[in-house]
Amino acid sequence: MSYELLFLRSRDVGSGAESVHMYRMRSMPERMLQARSELASMSHCFQYKETIVNIVCDDVYLKVAEDAIFEARRIIESKISEDPFFSITYEPYPVMDEDHELIKRMCDASQSAGVGPFAGVAGAVAVYAVERMVEAGAEKAIGEN
Repeated sequence: MSYELLFLRSRDVGSGAESVHMYRMRSMPERMLQARSELASMSHCFQYKETIVNIVCDDVYLKVAEDAIFEARRIIESKISEDPFFSITYEPYPVMDEDHELIKRMCDASQSAGVGPFAGVAGAVAVYAVERMVEAGAEKAIGEN
């Protein structure tokens, strides 16, 4: 059941304010059902090698997200081929000037947390995909890896 609740902000009542502010509020169940139905129609699961990502976006941005995940994997695999230690160390890894921004993000996170760079690989790939979708014009984008 849907309903509207209109109320006045207490600071506006009796304060001599010339305009009265009113707000429309929906019931919590109504908002939850609407959000759930929107997300269900926008939700996609994508898997490539070890990467499994749940992507929430409009269908037109799904290809952008998939391409970004492929690109992120290529960048990370390239770094591993240059320096295999990058993928196996449990210690913070130094940032190199010549590294791609994705690798720098992983290294920065590893230094902040005191762990190896691969502790943040899932988050880095998800953020990379979301950034590409936003650059392509997406207003709603979630990447959960």
